[in-house]
Amino acid sequence: MIFCPHRKNAFGVGPIHHEIRLKFPLGQSATFAGSDGNNSWGAAEEDPNIAAQNDFINDKLNLLVATKAFGMGIDKKNVRYTIHLNYPNSIESFYQEAGRAGRDRSPAMCYILFSGADLEKEVLTSFHNNSFKGSEKDLQVLDELLNEIERPSHKVLDDISEIVREETGMEVSLRFGTDEHENLLFANYGFQKRYGHLDATTLKYWIKAVDYPAETCTRVMATVVSVIRRICPAGSALPGWLKLEEPPQTEPGILQRLGGLAEFGKGAYVTVGFSNTQFEQIAALLDCTTAQVRKAYQYTKSATDLIENLSFANIDVDSQEARLHEIYPRLRDEQDTFKAIYRLGILGIITDYAVDYHTSTITFLLQKLPDSEYIQHLHQYMLRYVSVERAKEVLEKIKPEPGKTIRRCLEYLIHFVYAEIATKRASAINAMEEACRIGQSKGSAEFKELLNIHFHSKYYLKLVEQTNRGRAFDFEIVWDYADQAGGNIDNLKHLRGACVRILNEQPANGALLLLKAYATLLLDYADVQLQSDALHEIASGFAEFLHADKCQMETLSLYTLKYKQIIQQHNPEIARSVDTAIARIYLRYHTTWLQTFNQNFLSNYG
Repeated sequence: MIFCPHRKNAFGVGPIHHEIRLKFPLGQSATFAGSDGNNSWGAAEEDPNIAAQNDFINDKLNLLVATKAFGMGIDKKNVRYTIHLNYPNSIESFYQEAGRAGRDRSPAMCYILFSGADLEKEVLTSFHNNSFKGSEKDLQVLDELLNEIERPSHKVLDDISEIVREETGMEVSLRFGTDEHENLLFANYGFQKRYGHLDATTLKYWIKAVDYPAETCTRVMATVVSVIRRICPAGSALPGWLKLEEPPQTEPGILQRLGGLAEFGKGAYVTVGFSNTQFEQIAALLDCTTAQVRKAYQYTKSATDLIENLSFANIDVDSQEARLHEIYPRLRDEQDTFKAIYRLGILGIITDYAVDYHTSTITFLLQKLPDSEYIQHLHQYMLRYVSVERAKEVLEKIKPEPGKTIRRCLEYLIHFVYAEIATKRASAINAMEEACRIGQSKGSAEFKELLNIHFHSKYYLKLVEQTNRGRAFDFEIVWDYADQAGGNIDNLKHLRGACVRILNEQPANGALLLLKAYATLLLDYADVQLQSDALHEIASGFAEFLHADKCQMETLSLYTLKYKQIIQQHNPEIARSVDTAIARIYLRYHTTWLQTFNQNFLSNYG
């Protein structure tokens, strides 16, 4: 099995499988790319993912190239190799995915292809950014659903274009001609470059005066005809069906719908589109297609990213950059919509939903509850991640207030997600990358040992107990475990393994950051990148102590001096580099103090 991070693009399942088939005689092979719901096969055809899965399970395939979506709940015992074409997003994910090999207890090999290049990290960062586009943007998406739901126009031609893009990898815009050509359907890239045109009644196509090679145009036009024949409802007349279009609409939001329910416990069904009208607004501004805007929006975290992607697609944005910055936070695509519905479900506002991929809509069931119950739902969710004391903040900070409680709960939830969950996932990516760097520099045996220690560190259970699962810390923990580990290589590996595992759940634990850095400095003193990361963790660790009021700036020098002396006992040269990290702490502190002073001065005397 070869695991790829994408369904498409350079690291995608399709391109990688194609390259392998060209270069290696591996017998029967196939792909499993998961599904985004936009299935382009007809009702009478088998889902190609399911067909590939069944063939692989039944030993009809030698090789399967797949995304991580494959294998959940499947027990195929005779997989001999797993190869990751990029490292997974956490050590736990790799352990699970690699564990699909060798279940018959015969020898199996698990590889990660790792070079340490920036591109590898950027692939995972793009997924992370796509999941966490910013708290203010997420709130604007929720505000639309709460106040006035937008439903974009819907054209049959847009559905066909999307399926053609999925099947060919080519961007295709379909438009009818005018006047005497009103029944001719033109297939272009954007507005200018032509693939060909077809008769919308007979579906006969021509490739004349085109802008691409004949082979490419034939593939695109043949796919357009194939898709039309597959998805056109029985009994529908061409070209009338192809011209169907629904205009954009706005509908009452969730708050108004809840307000219209007479009693608590009553429900109401609401249907929303996968996306809103903001994509069409941008397409109209830039004289491009909605599909081009949607593609440019993928894996962006800001309007700047969107502008860069649009420019890369040769779309002129210079005169509209200010408007794009204004519109970007309001963009809502399928993933944004599902995230918003999940978060509304956390509060008990939505109790159930159904997805219709044919109409690109989601129908969900609203539930009217007393405001105090929405707060209680949020409180219960918090208890899954933080201590009882920390979760009580919800009850203290949010009081029932008609018309405002739901918005305040959502605002609290979103800020918590970014402060806790987004940070944890980023920490897990960093831990996996660090593990790969260690394996790259020290070999596979060291990497295998690191994985084993990650799950079986002799310090893990005790540290979990003493730090309240990573939520508490003090300097005594630092001194105690640094003393226990000393300079012993095995002890240091176990200490680092325990710290990494707990930090994945609680990345802001100052004591664990200092202990992990201590272990890394002594274990990997020859690795420049790992040493740099450790120095950064020292600065972050002491900063967390300051932030949590566990020490004051006036006494910080005593703690940093003791920390440096402990390292110096085992490696005097490395100890000198700790001064760099300590200097960062003071620089950060004084910079913050100066910024605060300037702001106060200007507000009082400016």
